[in-house]
Amino acid sequence: MSQAPDDDDSDVINLFKRGSDDDFDSTEWIDALLTRAIQSPGPRMRSAVASPTTVDDAEKERRKALLVAILTRSLQRLEEWMSEFANKPDVNFTVGRDRYTPLMLAAMRGDMEVVRILVERLKANKHAKTYRGDKSAADLAEDEEIKRYLSA
Repeated sequence: MSQAPDDDDSDVINLFKRGSDDDFDSTEWIDALLTRAIQSPGPRMRSAVASPTTVDDAEKERRKALLVAILTRSLQRLEEWMSEFANKPDVNFTVGRDRYTPLMLAAMRGDMEVVRILVERLKANKHAKTYRGDKSAADLAEDEEIKRYLSA
């Protein structure tokens, strides 16, 4: 993976669905992909988004730091994120055209401990649905333990 993927939600999904902890030796394209994913939603979604449509640079960096912790399955990075942003721990933002939450991405990533922290400590919304309203984090998870936990 030496090239940056196209600007497409499937690239974000494929990145988070990786089953192994690949060596992300070239992180520039990951950074670019996550930056694109957290950009303001396009015009077709403006009416569906409850939060403001513009996100300042500090908020983009906060969101990206959480997504990197999820992507890398790093409990240390997640703990650091929680410490740094203890006054603003919102984890129910959405990314990409289909509006995936960090919990949805963590469920796809398959890390039960990260999923538990997002739900139990950071109050991630287990019932949030994608843009089309058809999939929750439990629906997107491939790991049966995560599916059961999120469906309970």
